[in-house]
Formats: sequence, C-alpha cells, structure tokens
Amino acid sequence: MWCPLIPVFGIFLFAAFGGLVLFCLFVVPFLIIARLDRIIKLLEKKDGGRDGGAV
Repeated sequence: MWCPLIPVFGIFLFAAFGGLVLFCLFVVPFLIIARLDRIIKLLEKKDGGRDGGAV
C-alpha cells in the first residue's frame, strides 16, 4: 500500500526543496537590492536632500 507513495513523497520533498532554493536565489538578492536602494536614498538625503520631505 505504501510502496507507490514513497516516490511520490520523494518527488514532493524534492519539489519543495527546489522551490526553497529558487526562493532563496530570486527573493534574497531582491531583498538585498531593496536594502541597498534604501541605504543609497538615506545617503542621498544626508548629502543634499533633493527629496525635501521626511519619509
């Protein structure tokens, strides 16, 4: 009864792990870029303050 389910469960685990890896590959760099963008904006605000308003 359980024998056919073992490969299915293995494929499910593999898909979940692959999804996690893809998530790390795509989302983590995006978060890092967003963080860098925020830091750059803060530095620009310190520099000249072209924005003019507090965010």
